[in-house]
Amino acid sequence: MPGRWSSTIDSHFKVVGRSGAEVLCWCKWHDGHSPKLYINEDTGLFFCQRCEAKGRLADLLDDMPPVDLRDIRQRLKSITQPEPLQFYPEQWLDQFDFPTKYWTERGFTEKTVYRFRLGFDPITDCATIPLRDSHGRVLGVVRRKLDGSKPKYVFPRGFKSGKDLFGSYMVRRKHTRLALVEGPLDAVACWDARVPAVALHGARITADQVKLLKVLGVHTVVCMTDNDYAGREAILSIKGGLDGMAVLIGIYQPTWFNRLGKPAKDPGELSAARRRAMYLGAMPWHQLLS
Repeated sequence: MPGRWSSTIDSHFKVVGRSGAEVLCWCKWHDGHSPKLYINEDTGLFFCQRCEAKGRLADLLDDMPPVDLRDIRQRLKSITQPEPLQFYPEQWLDQFDFPTKYWTERGFTEKTVYRFRLGFDPITDCATIPLRDSHGRVLGVVRRKLDGSKPKYVFPRGFKSGKDLFGSYMVRRKHTRLALVEGPLDAVACWDARVPAVALHGARITADQVKLLKVLGVHTVVCMTDNDYAGREAILSIKGGLDGMAVLIGIYQPTWFNRLGKPAKDPGELSAARRRAMYLGAMPWHQLLS
């Protein structure tokens, strides 16, 4: 049965698919290679995983002509002003020290779970991944929903993913060569395989992230982005943005499959041995073009 906002969504947004009350659409406020905007057709709440646009359709579309995108942008700007981030004491993470089988099902060792303080929030039924700045200070947690609802990952309000590299505090002046991956859990998986890594929180590197890599003292980057079109586009973005750094490419072998017998789509779906082999066997950019 159509939700209250179904017709409004269909008339104002390019809809890609529906799952229950959640509608996946192309976002109007950023350019991208994949749809990232989720709208609930019952409540009218929306959130974009890429540009972090969020709000209520009732506020955004009230009395607005369907094609007036300038008004949309202006209203959106007033709705989504982020709250400033704060630092939390380390003991703040104690509230998420609850057991969950999710981390062992992902294949992480107890040592890695403890090292990253991966946890569980029983109130929201979400696995939790602590976010830290490049000095190791706690910024909050990423909540990974376990009930199948979207968006799958929920970041703290005010967190700017384009200014952060997940895991940066672990490499600061300690590793001059590291793997660059898309998602935080891919970075955790790499560390689990004794591969130093940071995550972009997406498939594109930003100028702020490039500056942070230089501050961290990184000289060589091994691209281990996802095994898909967006991941390959990410490699081009990384190569173009990392002027003055060596860029190597980690290669997915045709025989590398995930636990379901399908080609692995990201480092997290590889065995620890293959993650490490991918990192150590990475090829220079010019060899791939020859």
